Amino acid sequence: MAKQKTAYVCNECGADYTKWQGQCTACMQWNTLTEIRLSSAKQSGSRGRGLTATRAVLRPVDCRIIK
Repeated sequence: MAKQKTAYVCNECGADYTKWQGQCTACMQWNTLTEIRLSSAKQSGSRGRGLTATRAVLRPVDCRIIK
C-alpha cells in the first residue's frame, strides 16, 4: 500500500502547505492549519491519476493531561 500524501490548509485564508507549521505565513494567524490527507483516486476509463482530499477531524488536547 502506498503512503498517503498529506497537505495542510489554513482555516482562515485557505493557503496550503506541504508541512505543518504553527503560523500561516499568508494571513499570519496562529494554529489555523488543518491536516488534509490526499489519496489517489482511480478514474474509470482514464489512465490519469487524480488526488482527492479528505479532511481529518482533529480535536484540541488539553496540555495539562499530556505526560
